[in-house]
Amino acid sequence: MLEFESASVDAAGVGHFAVKDSCGRLNALSIDYGGRTFTQAATSSNRAEFTFDFFAGPSALTIRATDDGRFLQYQAPYFDQSGLAKAVIIWHGTTDLDLHAFENSAEPNSAGEVWRSNPRSLNEASAYGGGFMSQLGLTAIPGVHLQVYTYRRSFSIRSVEFRVNQSKCAPDGKRVKFEMLRYQNGQFGNPDGPVPQGALPRQCGAYAGNDKESWAPRAMALDLKIPF
Repeated sequence: MLEFESASVDAAGVGHFAVKDSCGRLNALSIDYGGRTFTQAATSSNRAEFTFDFFAGPSALTIRATDDGRFLQYQAPYFDQSGLAKAVIIWHGTTDLDLHAFENSAEPNSAGEVWRSNPRSLNEASAYGGGFMSQLGLTAIPGVHLQVYTYRRSFSIRSVEFRVNQSKCAPDGKRVKFEMLRYQNGQFGNPDGPVPQGALPRQCGAYAGNDKESWAPRAMALDLKIPF
């Protein structure tokens, strides 16, 4: 039997889920949301724990065991989207990508660079006056993955520059393609103009040194306009 052990959504629209399987056959989950299907690895054969960002608003989720099709449905509760903005990258494959948000022209490895290694929590972001990063599970399995940077309008943030970095080469040597989506106040829109997708060049590797320009050829930079 597939069932929720816990399920909740915080004030910024990030869901926190634990799904258990009494049959002990859990391998991976597919998650249907907003017309897309994402992938989440199981924590063990009888449990999966993950976060999911409701980046497009409080719509329904369908969580499905990929091996046998058993499923759960969850309707996200209302959360206030006024003043809320989200930047999303979505990609397919087993290669990790990293969305980096540089708040107020922050330097790499500083407190103002928000990414997987410095994600902040919602409480930390609220105290700092900035944003935080969330990611759907592990990417070491085939499927569709996402990372989301979220913030609420704040006078302490004047601008956010986004870059996407690929730390390791794809196993097949091909370029990793991704989509970047932007939402403000619950509405889809790219304030910097249409940026439907990007592709990282074949060369890859973690950026070197503390100079953002040293890895710009592997990244896409966007300037987020604040205040709204």
